[in-house]
Amino acid sequence: MTKYLKNPRLWVILCFLSGFCLSMLGWVFWDSTSPQSQEFNKGLLAYNTGNYDLAVNYFDRSILKYQADPRSDRGFFEPAASVEMAALAQFHKFKALLKMKNGKLAVIAIKEALRLTSAENLSHQKLSESELKRIGEQRIFMQTDLEILFKQQEELAKQEGKGKGKKPAEQGDKPSEDPSKGNQAGKTPRDAL
Repeated sequence: MTKYLKNPRLWVILCFLSGFCLSMLGWVFWDSTSPQSQEFNKGLLAYNTGNYDLAVNYFDRSILKYQADPRSDRGFFEPAASVEMAALAQFHKFKALLKMKNGKLAVIAIKEALRLTSAENLSHQKLSESELKRIGEQRIFMQTDLEILFKQQEELAKQEGKGKGKKPAEQGDKPSEDPSKGNQAGKTPRDAL
C-alpha cells in the first residue's frame, strides 16, 4: 500500500479525477433550477411566441409550485420557492389574460401579484435588502399597469370600485343633516354643540 502512495503518477491521476468530479458536481448544482422557475420560463417562452393559453397554464403551474408545501416535492439541494418568482408569474399571467381579452381574470391576477409583494407578506419572508428593493420596484410597475388598465377600461374600474361613479348629488341623495353621520366637520352650527 505504501508503494502506491509514493507513486507521483498515481497522485496526479487521483487529483485530476477528484477535481473533475468536484467540477461536475459544482456544475450540476450551479445549473439546477427549481421546478417553479422551470414552469415560469416555459410560460415566458409561450407568452413570447403568442401562445397565451399555454402561457397562462404554465404561469399557473409556477404559482402552484410556490403555494405547495416547500418540503413536499423539493429535493435536498433544490432552491426554495420564491415569492418574487410567484409575483412575476402572476404579473405575466395578467398580461397574457389581457392579450386574451379577459379583463376580469387579469385584474384578479394582478391583485394577487400585488398581495404577494405587499409589505405585510414580505415581512414574513427572509429576504435581503437588495431583494426587497427589487421586489418594490417590480411592485411599482405592477401598480402602474393596473392604473393604466383602469384608465383604459373604465367598466373594469367601476366593477372594482375604482372608477368614476355618479356623485351623490347626481343620484338624488341629500347629505345628512345629522352631524353624527359621516364626516360633517365644520358644517354644523356652533350652537348645536
